[in-house]
Amino acid sequence: MGENTKTRRDWEVEVTFDRKATPDSTAYAAVHEKIRSAFFAYGEASKVHMRYMDRNGLPEAYEGYGLPKWEPQGGGAETSIRSG
Repeated sequence: MGENTKTRRDWEVEVTFDRKATPDSTAYAAVHEKIRSAFFAYGEASKVHMRYMDRNGLPEAYEGYGLPKWEPQGGGAETSIRSG
């Protein structure tokens, strides 16, 4: 009889967040910058440590390292300022 053993599992986390600056507007939030800079890096520096936990108190949780994908969303036309 054959046997199947899992040796690797792929998973993906997709999040969208507002990129916040510090109160004095001199830097971005450290976590957001870590993710963004890892996207542009190579080798081990391109990986970020991630954790996912169910925020409703259920026991489901995941942890691992992954390669981030950074895609700025930009602002819509309704957010532009016009003078006239």
